[in-house]
Amino acid sequence: MSNFKIIIYEIFPNILPVIVVTISTTVGWMILETAGLSFLGLGSQPPQADLGSMLGEGRSSLIVNPHTSYVPGAMIFLIVIGVNLFGDGIRDALDPRLSKGELVKPQPVTQIKLNRNVENNSNSFLSVQNLTTAFEFDNKLHLASKDVSFDIKKGECLGLIGESGSGKSVTALSITCLVASPPGVIVDGSVKFQGDDILKMNYEQIRELRGNKISYIFQDPLSTLHPLIKIGKQLEEAFIEHNQQKNKEATFKGKELLKLVQIPNIENVWNSYPHELSGGMRQRVSIAMALTNDPELIIADEPTTALDVTVQAQILSLLDTLRKERGLSVLFISHDFGVVSQICDRVIVMYGGQIVEEGKTENIMSKPRHPYTSQLMECVPHIGFGKRKLPTILGSPPSITYKKEIGCSFASRCLIKKDNCLNEDIKIVQKGDSEVRCLYPHE
Repeated sequence: MSNFKIIIYEIFPNILPVIVVTISTTVGWMILETAGLSFLGLGSQPPQADLGSMLGEGRSSLIVNPHTSYVPGAMIFLIVIGVNLFGDGIRDALDPRLSKGELVKPQPVTQIKLNRNVENNSNSFLSVQNLTTAFEFDNKLHLASKDVSFDIKKGECLGLIGESGSGKSVTALSITCLVASPPGVIVDGSVKFQGDDILKMNYEQIRELRGNKISYIFQDPLSTLHPLIKIGKQLEEAFIEHNQQKNKEATFKGKELLKLVQIPNIENVWNSYPHELSGGMRQRVSIAMALTNDPELIIADEPTTALDVTVQAQILSLLDTLRKERGLSVLFISHDFGVVSQICDRVIVMYGGQIVEEGKTENIMSKPRHPYTSQLMECVPHIGFGKRKLPTILGSPPSITYKKEIGCSFASRCLIKKDNCLNEDIKIVQKGDSEVRCLYPHE
């Protein structure tokens, strides 16, 4: 694509709404400034009519005939407001994000349009079966995750790993219907938590589940913590809203949680705003908030990505300790095998919205079966190997649309692909100690 086409098709549609709003705002200011100058006698002079001069002349008879001032003043107000509203309307019509539904206020629960009734007879603590989530744009469904199935036992830590865009976060958010909708839609599957299917619950039941039995720890605490409310008030709110506790009791329990996550100088942190804390301290606060109502399952979405190595190790150690002390189950999402190997009992590798390999952590780390898993592990830098070129996986993850795709989604980047990898429907099968979605897994 030439530079001219990039400007016309990519840059211009995104800056045009800003240009329109700037023009409408400028026109409004020009009207006000012209009227102001005429009001002071520096603009148009009689007998030429002008709203500003009419307003100025009406000032002398304000008491006797007030309408002579009210009418031109009201007209100036209406014209300026009308020009600005007209500019906003043009902006909304031209904004490509609005036409795609990206700026529409999301619903409190992800839209659920199940294509079939999935049988889920598992007795596991959390059982996800054939979970499929898509994003709807231009009346077309684009899959973000497809037929994802896994179980989590009580007290177990399951790792979900893969490249950015592999469907990890969408899968995790779909468990409690937190995918933004529109455009998100859950089109298939079952999510059974302690015997109850979450996808068949109403909004009140799901809301009761969130933050109580299932809690989230997100990647960036600076964007999830309220920037204008002090840490203490945010912790108190979590106790008061869910458990109807009094302020004093909520304050006491909140400070106890800060102590539990090993935060020094609790009083100082309690009265601080999020931006006044370091990244590691903010993440500890996020963990404390996730523990406010004694959850039984914590979903940690890359909680250590933005932290340095030292703080990362401390956060991982803290999560592992809390899991063992409280008997928590953890779904840990990451793209770093080094992090996953430290805390997870089992690992699931995702690619292109599908599970490509699943097994115990030690088995996956010592003997990866799927070509994608082995190539992903080779991309991890190792200490003590001297100067060497860091391997990369050629190509990019596939763009998945809502239609049946035949063949391996990793085939275009695979180093050992064969002809039948492109035209056979590949199921996940048991291979040794792991389950793998591949026709030619590593022995």
